[in-house]
Amino acid sequence: MPLISVVVPSFNTAAYVGATLESLARQSFRDFEVVVVDDGSTDDTKAVAAASIARLGLNGRIEVRPVGLTKGVASCRNHGVSEAAGTWIAFLDSDDLFEPNKLERVVDLLSRRGTPALAVHHAVVRFDDATGETTGAPDVGDAGRRTSSLDDLLTDNSIATSSVVVNRECFSALGGFDSRLNGVEDYWLWLRIAKRCEWSYLPEALTRYRVRRGSLMGGRPLSHYVEQYTRLLSIADRCDELGKAELDRLRRSILSGPLRYYAGVAYQSGELAAMLRGLCLLALRGYPVASARMLYRQARATALGSAQRAAQRWA
Repeated sequence: MPLISVVVPSFNTAAYVGATLESLARQSFRDFEVVVVDDGSTDDTKAVAAASIARLGLNGRIEVRPVGLTKGVASCRNHGVSEAAGTWIAFLDSDDLFEPNKLERVVDLLSRRGTPALAVHHAVVRFDDATGETTGAPDVGDAGRRTSSLDDLLTDNSIATSSVVVNRECFSALGGFDSRLNGVEDYWLWLRIAKRCEWSYLPEALTRYRVRRGSLMGGRPLSHYVEQYTRLLSIADRCDELGKAELDRLRRSILSGPLRYYAGVAYQSGELAAMLRGLCLLALRGYPVASARMLYRQARATALGSAQRAAQRWA
C-alpha cells in the first residue's frame, strides 16, 4: 500500500486539473497514490483528469461523489479519504500545485520527529491565475517555529488545505470535514485536530496556491461569509470540542478578523447594498453589536476620507 494518498476534489476545473496532476508526476517521492473525486462537473474535468493520470503514469483513479452525499468539497474530500489506501492523506485542490519536493520534505519531517505526528502543514506561495506571477513573498511565518498550536489557530486560520498532510486514523476518528460547512470546513477540522495535538510545521513554501475569482471563497458577497462563519460558530457552540474561553476567543477572532475584512472588501468595491445585506444577516444571526460596529467603521472611514479630500482641495 502507498504511504501517502493525495486526495484531489474537483468541480469544473478542466482548465487546471491537468497541471495539478503534472505537479504530482514531478514528485521526487514516489510512494503515493492519487484519488481524484469529482463533484458532478459539467465540463471535461473527469476526462482531462483521467487522460492526465494515464499519460503521466500516475498510480491514481477517478471517483465520483456518490449521489447520497451532500454536494460540496467537504463530502468529496471525505469520500476520497474513505477510498484511499495510504497511512497519510495529503490534500490538493484541483487548481493548486505541489512543488516537486513537497512529499519528500513532509516524509523527511515525519521521520525526524521524536514523537509521532498526527498532522503537518507548511507555508504556501500564492500566484495569480491570470498572469501566473506570484503575489507577494511566500508566507512562511516564524522560520524558527516547528509546531502550530490551538492557541495559534484560535487567533487565525493560517493553514491552507493544500498544505496539509494528516494521519488517516486521526482524520477518520474525527469524522473528517463537516459537510454542513462550505468554505470554512477546513478551519473547523484544523481546530479539532489542534485540540488533540500540535501541528508539525514546515517553514517552506511547498504548495503553489492559485488565486482566482471563481475559487470557493473568492468573489462571494459578504452574506456568504457571514453565513459560513456564523454556522461554524453555531456548530462549535453546540458541541463540547472547545471550552467556553476558547469558544469566546474564536468568536472574537472571527468577528474582528475575516468578517470585518470581507465587510471592508465589499465597501471598497462599492458593493454597499451587498455589504448592508451581509451586516443585516450578521445581526439576525445574533451579532447585532458586531454588525453595528462594522457599519460604523465603514461610515467613519467614509467621513474621514471625505474630510481629507475636502482639506486637500482647500489647502
